Order: sequence, then structure tokens, then C-alpha cells
Amino acid sequence: MDWHPATVSRRGNRQYISVTVPPEAVEAVGRDQIKKSARTTDRQIAERRKHDIEAQIRHEILEAVARHRAVAEDSAYQRAVNALRLRGKTYTMEYDAKFNDVFERHFEEPPRNESELRLVQEAMSKRLEEYSGGDIKVVKQLLERHQGQIPDRIKLQEIVDHGLSEARAGCGIRESVETLNSFLPQVEIAAEEAVERGTMKRKSARQRAKHIRHFISVVGDLELREVTARHAYEYAEEMSDGYGNSTIKSRISDVRILLDQAVKKGLLPHNPFIHLKLTEYGKRGRHYDPLNEAQLVEMFSAPAVPLVVKRLWAILICTGMRLDEAATLRPKQVKENDQGVRYFDLRHAAVKNEAGKRRVPISATLEPLVDQLMLERADKDTLFDFEVNDDGKTSASRLCVYWMGKLDLARLGDNEDGWYVTHSLRGTCKDKFRDAGVSPEVSNWIHGHDLGGVSRAYGHGPSLSVLREAVDKLKHPYLAPILDEIAQRNE
Repeated sequence: MDWHPATVSRRGNRQYISVTVPPEAVEAVGRDQIKKSARTTDRQIAERRKHDIEAQIRHEILEAVARHRAVAEDSAYQRAVNALRLRGKTYTMEYDAKFNDVFERHFEEPPRNESELRLVQEAMSKRLEEYSGGDIKVVKQLLERHQGQIPDRIKLQEIVDHGLSEARAGCGIRESVETLNSFLPQVEIAAEEAVERGTMKRKSARQRAKHIRHFISVVGDLELREVTARHAYEYAEEMSDGYGNSTIKSRISDVRILLDQAVKKGLLPHNPFIHLKLTEYGKRGRHYDPLNEAQLVEMFSAPAVPLVVKRLWAILICTGMRLDEAATLRPKQVKENDQGVRYFDLRHAAVKNEAGKRRVPISATLEPLVDQLMLERADKDTLFDFEVNDDGKTSASRLCVYWMGKLDLARLGDNEDGWYVTHSLRGTCKDKFRDAGVSPEVSNWIHGHDLGGVSRAYGHGPSLSVLREAVDKLKHPYLAPILDEIAQRNE
């Protein structure tokens, strides 16, 4: 059928949802438009409810069409009645108070509700059993019923199944179908299994389910087969004012994963959320600004900043590691190869992605700090005493955010409107590698950036000696205060 999108209109102070009845359904429905109250006076609320009410109206239209079709002589239901030779036979009787009489309802009159449908199903099933053969008396009855040509039992079953399916639709009973909400538990189970395998973080699993539920709240609990690319764009439009483009893409990606699983289970022929064009949606992303030397001096010399925070920052600026990669380091991750190159081993750590599973060289500048941490935390599980939650996230983030805000680094920045956050240290390290003439491949490898293509699929990448040479090219004069403090301790 050619469906037109539902519209929202006001009548008096109430909002209504209107659906145009497709031309081929007008005769069955008896009118060319159906209008239902949105049960609100608020236009925005009505818009949010539109999808659910539209789906309800469409279902009513399809129900009316199915009822109308079932009466037609060439319908699947009438074919089943004829095949079983049930025309003219009664399946129920009802009392009509208006006429004070009892009326019979014959099989050629399709069931109007679930109760009548059950009677028809039971009668047809019982009739079908007769075609299984065995009893000579029954066989004689069948020969007489079909003028000597008993139909094939399997073919007869198919005819009856199609007829009952049409009758169910006419009663408003949908075939068993998966909706977004009913399929969601399977996505949650798959995510939980990924968490147990270590390929997904628990927080990401929870967020995926949360994002899918938010999508359902916007577009309605659609049947999987009803979901189209249009719903992705409607969802993106809904989020555009409050979220950045990357967040919108990420949330739609979570819904796309649900649809991917539906495709794999044969519930959908293809994923409608593939090849979406979403670049125009959402607020413009804001980039972190790199730190200049004056800002770095301020960070490592400010007396108020706790020593543990300065030490963490020192590892970040010297290695380009992500915050939680450094904050969760364990003594056993500090290793040394046969050539005497020391490194942080992140190959089995909880990192952002596959590219993050790497070895990060420890520069000569950083070695005194690492030695001091190893000495102080020798009997501890981690090099830092930050709390770690179930998702591997630490309290370090809150501390760093607080102190970077407290220092008001923007006043010393090259950009007075700059955004200076903990992640700026990673970007600053990246810039330092570039300025020192380190190749992008080596820099990306140290940072754990995805190299793209098949770069990581072959070999082990640059040697640790090459990586160590790269980090030793970076100069960090602003680290003097914490390195001097370590030297004084060991005098």
C-alpha cells in the first residue's frame, strides 16, 4: 500500500494524529482518513506520540482490509473453507436481543474476534485430522466428500494455514513479530557475552541498551520490518539541538547493531541503517587545544596541585597515553626487553580498541619517576591509588578535570577561547613528535591510534628500540620540579 506520513493537527485545544487511508483500502475502511486524539494539548508531545498512534491506525486499516478480503470469494480464508468442504456449516450460534432470536454463524462468514477465531481453528484442525487416513469408514466419507479425489494432506494443511492467517489478521491478531523492544533483550545478552569475553566494556553495554531505549521513545516500538532509514534521520533530528555529531552517530550506531543482529537471525532482509548521511546533524564538535610551554610550566610547578596528579600528567605528556591507560598501570606492566628498553605493556590491558593494545616505551626523562613509583608501590596492585569502577574507569579523571580548571590555563594559552583539558596532553605529545621529526607511523603506534588498512595485520610494527629513540627526542624541561623532588628523596 502507498502510505502517506501521519500529520499532527489541532482541533479546539486538542492535538490529533491523522492518517490518510490508502486508495486500495478505502472500500474496506469506509472512509478516506482516520483521525485519533494524541491525548495532549502540547504540539511537541503530540509529535513524539505520532509514531505510536500512526502504527495503531495503520494496524486498524490493515485489519479492516483483511476482514474485507476474507469475505471475498477468492480469498485465502474462503479457499480454506471450500477445501475442507465447510461451506454452509455452523461453527457458532449467538443470541440477538434485538430480534430475540438465535442466529447461526457459518464458516464462510469470517470470525470477528479471538473467541470466534478459536472455534474456527479447532473445527478446521479436527477436520484436517480426518485426512491422515487409517480408518476405512473415514476414508469412504472423504471419497464421498471430494467425489472420489481425496486432496493431499500436506497441500491441504498449507491452504488452511494461509486461510487462518488471513482470519487472524481480520480479527486484529498480528502474526508473531519482533519489535524493537521485544528484540532488545537479545542485544543485551550479546553485549553481556562480549563483556565476559573482554571485547566490550560493561559501561558500553549499558549505554547501548540505554541508547536503543531512547530511540524507541522517539520513534515508537516499531516492528523490526517497519524500521526504515527515515527513522534514523528523525532520531538524528530529535537530538540535533542537544548533542554533537559524533554522539548522534554513536547512538545511531548502537541501533544499527540491533538491526545487524536482526539481519543475522533472518528477521530482516537487510539493515536500513547502512550508508546513512549524518554529517549535517548535531552541534559542531569542539576540539581539544594543545598546551604551550607556559601552560605546562604552570601545571608542573603550581604548589597546590597534588603530587599524584603531577606524576600522572608527567606520564601522559611523555608517552601520549590515554588517561585511564596510565592511571590503571600496574607494577607488572613495567617491563624491559633483551636490549634493555623499558616499556609499559598494554597488550593485555583494558584499552579503548585493538590499536590500544601496544607497548609504550619509557623515555630517559620518565625513568626516574617510574623507578620511584615502582619503589613506593612495590607491594601494591597499581602504580597509582585511584579508585577503579566496574568499567575500568578511575577517579583520576575527576581530579584532573578539577585541577586543570583550577589553574585557569586559558589565560596562558595561545587561544583565549581554547579548550584545555587532560586530553590536551595527548595532543601536545602528538605535536611534539611531529616537531621532532618522528614519522607518523611511529607516533601513531606509540599513541595507539588506528593505522588503518592492514598496517597492524602484518608483523609487530616498529621495534621497541625505534619507539624508545622517538620518545627520547622529546624535551620536557617543565618536569624539572617533580624530577628534582625525586632526586632529593634519594640523596
